[in-house]
Amino acid sequence: GGQLDQAEAIVDMFVREGVIVSTKGRSRPEVIRRAKPEGTLPYFPMIVLINEFSASASEIVAGSLLDNQRAVVVGTRSYGKGSVQELIRLGGDGGELKMTVAYYYLPSGRLVHKKKDAKETDAWGVEPQIVVKMDDEQERQLQRLWSERDVFQRPGGRVATMPATTQSTTAPSATQPVDAQLQRAVDTLLATLILQRTNPAVAGATSAPTQQ
Repeated sequence: GGQLDQAEAIVDMFVREGVIVSTKGRSRPEVIRRAKPEGTLPYFPMIVLINEFSASASEIVAGSLLDNQRAVVVGTRSYGKGSVQELIRLGGDGGELKMTVAYYYLPSGRLVHKKKDAKETDAWGVEPQIVVKMDDEQERQLQRLWSERDVFQRPGGRVATMPATTQSTTAPSATQPVDAQLQRAVDTLLATLILQRTNPAVAGATSAPTQQ
C-alpha cells in the first residue's frame, strides 16, 4: 500500500524526466505526473522485488521504475490495486459512500488495477522482468524465519527487537530456508555490476529478459 504522493516522490528520486504515473476516469480528465530533474540521485544499478502482495503505491513505484528503464523488477506479478477513490458524505446520519472515480496507469499505458471481470491472461498489475515463483510452503518457512529473527529473549523473559544490522539476508545457513526471490535479485545485481565493469557502454542499461 502507501500514499500516491509518496510513491511519486520516491520515483522522482531516481528518474530525471518522463512520466511517473497518470490517472484517467470516465468523467475525469487525464492527469499526468512527471519526474523533475532537480534532486535526482546519480545513476546506480537497482533491483525492485515484488510479489502478489505488492499493492497500490508499491505497484506504482515498481512499475514506473521498470517502464522508465531505471530498475530491474524481480519476483511475481503484483496484486493489481490501482484505483482512485473519493468519499461522498450521505445526508443526515447516512454515513459515507466510497466511489471509484479513476484508475492509475503506468508510463507504458498499462492499467495497474485488476478489474472485477479481469482474467489472469489480461494485462494488469506489474509484471516482473525476471519471474521467480515461490510456493506457499516456502513463503511460510521464510515468514517463520523472519519472525524468529525479529525478536530475542532478554534476561527475565522480556522480548526485544533484534537490531537489523545483526541479521544476514544473503548468506543463510544450510538449515535455513532460502529466499529465492531475494537471492535472484542479489545475483542479478552482482552480474550487472560485473558487466558494467567489463563493458562501460552498458552502464545505463537496466533492462533484462523475462526468465522463469
